[in-house]
Amino acid sequence: MTADYSFSLGQDSRLFTHRYRLRYTEPWLLGIRMPLFLTGEFEPPLQDEVQRFTVQRWALSARTTRRFGRKYEATLGLRYESVRITGVPPEQVEVIRRQGTYAVRRRVDFRFRRDSRDDIFLPTRGNVTDISLEYVGGFLGGDDNFYKIQSFWTRYFRAPPGWIGAFRFMFHWAEPFGSSAVVPLDEAIYLGGANTVRSFPENRLGPLSPDGTPLGAKVAIVVNQEFRWRTLQVLRELPLIGDLFRSLPLWQSIFVDIGNGFRDVDEIKPANFAYVYGTGIQIVSPAGPIRLDYARRMKTNRFDFADRWHFTILYAF
Repeated sequence: MTADYSFSLGQDSRLFTHRYRLRYTEPWLLGIRMPLFLTGEFEPPLQDEVQRFTVQRWALSARTTRRFGRKYEATLGLRYESVRITGVPPEQVEVIRRQGTYAVRRRVDFRFRRDSRDDIFLPTRGNVTDISLEYVGGFLGGDDNFYKIQSFWTRYFRAPPGWIGAFRFMFHWAEPFGSSAVVPLDEAIYLGGANTVRSFPENRLGPLSPDGTPLGAKVAIVVNQEFRWRTLQVLRELPLIGDLFRSLPLWQSIFVDIGNGFRDVDEIKPANFAYVYGTGIQIVSPAGPIRLDYARRMKTNRFDFADRWHFTILYAF
């Protein structure tokens, strides 16, 4: 039994996640080492992370995963969920349609992952291929019909003068079908923030309404290139914590982020992408890198100049 909470502090202080789960695990499905997870989940009413409406949901799911050697893993899951959306702004009522009523979603998803990194926190070589497919509605029934493809490929390599290079290409696609005209806004694709394209607030890159509300993208493309190296250890002794930082290596990075989300494939043009560059520092703790990035957005016909600080844990990729 687990309870999950996440929240933000600062100018936009609020609760992001409020979730309760009850899970049963059978580690030897069909007599082989292929665990089966049966999960019941409930999320009380809470404002959506991106949109201005409130979402309540409960769900039942079954999921199994199978590893093939050290590098390969495949996951298959079935999920039944009931979603209730309230407090929809007037300009979004026509898109949501089911304000105050429960929408049933039935989905099947498949994920394939190949991971050859030499270290999950601070990789110096190897690559990761991750492909996720989701099919909702259709022959499964339910009130919404759409599919999503989410994939990325990363590569890590040594680069002169002793730096670590990290490259990522990410591609997402969401498409409604059948009786559904749009992908539900709480299931759409959103970009921007510390882990996709920096210099933008979280989930604020892509199609926007006239008042600045994210509409969700149909297609999203992101390319990241980052170089990391161990830098001068300036933090050694501080009041109250003494020489704690002596055992926490200090790293530095420079990066370039390129990407955007689009409502139509015809919009995918170089002039419509956001181009960002910046630098960051990382304290490598036992829980992973604690990261502070400074990003600057280049001025183009599509985007104005802007800069932004991002503070988070773990590398963006």
